[in-house]
Amino acid sequence: MTLVAPSDIHSALSSLWTRMEATHTLRASLFNLIFYAEANENLPYVRSLAQSIVQRFPARILFITHHPEKAPDFLETRISLIPLTDNACDLIEIDAGTASLQKAPFLILAHLLTDLPIYLVWSTNPDPKHPLFAPLTTLADRYIFDSQTTSNLPQFARTLLSLPHTFTDLTWARIEDWRQLLTATFYTPDRLAHLLQADKIQIFYSNPPTQARYLQTWLTSQLGIHPTFELIAEEATPGSIISLEISTHTGWHFSFGRDPKQPHQVSMRFSTPESCAIPLRYLFEKGHSIVREIGHTRTSHQFLQLLTQLSHE
Repeated sequence: MTLVAPSDIHSALSSLWTRMEATHTLRASLFNLIFYAEANENLPYVRSLAQSIVQRFPARILFITHHPEKAPDFLETRISLIPLTDNACDLIEIDAGTASLQKAPFLILAHLLTDLPIYLVWSTNPDPKHPLFAPLTTLADRYIFDSQTTSNLPQFARTLLSLPHTFTDLTWARIEDWRQLLTATFYTPDRLAHLLQADKIQIFYSNPPTQARYLQTWLTSQLGIHPTFELIAEEATPGSIISLEISTHTGWHFSFGRDPKQPHQVSMRFSTPESCAIPLRYLFEKGHSIVREIGHTRTSHQFLQLLTQLSHE
């Protein structure tokens, strides 16, 4: 990672790639990927997300970090390469104090690769009044947000629905495994009929409750059912769904619970008033759902239905 003056970013990258020619490393970029993040406890996760994305979808990354704790006019720019198997990606970082944030769009504009799509990962609450929100969303062809950063889901939903381009949400991607699990469980007409007869659904989660709220809203928006929902907080990985209990008025019970020692494994137990089935295991993917969702080119119709329902709360 090399600290450079903003005016030297292009020449410094060119010099860096000149040195890389001897290693036969190829420059790879499928799109421009802009990140906006706050310098807080969530920053390491956002950085790891950037690494995960380019491992599957090589891109030029322009990473803007707001440092409210530093002097308002603070501004630093750095360049580096993210090595991949046979190639590498450019990483341009902009660290800015509050007053310097307004310079960031002008700095990245000169370094966007022409003729390639522009994706924006906005990792904090999407606030239209934020000084970077309008400039960055105007540049981008696709937006990626994180609803776990907001305390007002209905307003979050209304903000996303007002945007002109395709978008997704990291929380929507995080519950993909649960959505697939329930789809696989209730795929037959008989099983689906039991789910439609649910009179009580308990979702056990670890704060914040965003994933639990999303799963609840997804179930009601897709099935048209309105059983009694109980969202119960427990201690576990922050933000995660821990287990799910579904009871029907006919006495059927469906239980899904993560293994505390291996959270990607889910134990499935089904029972009726007359019998209890042998427990089954279901394996969640480890982190691939988020990267896969970012790679989609359209906004999920089911996600739009979920947001529409949330927006009216």
